Amino acid sequence: AVGCAVAGLHDLATLVPMLSSLGSRHVAYGVNEGHWEVLGKALDLTLKELLGGAYTADVRDAWMVVYGFVSQIMMEGFRHAGA
Repeated sequence: AVGCAVAGLHDLATLVPMLSSLGSRHVAYGVNEGHWEVLGKALDLTLKELLGGAYTADVRDAWMVVYGFVSQIMMEGFRHAGA
């Protein structure tokens, strides 16, 4: 979803419903809201390990903004589906 979000930032009218739908499907997977925080930390650590010195503070901040955007929309879909 993060890769799709980065690629789809120019078309939010398509991206937002896709992420919301993706989030709603996570109800059936047994996900809870705490998982998104853990995933964000795992993404950060993975990128740090893979990119090494290229993972600057600016790069990290950019990835965390994208992840925050993606996870917020997915959590909205998740909450709506679980209601």
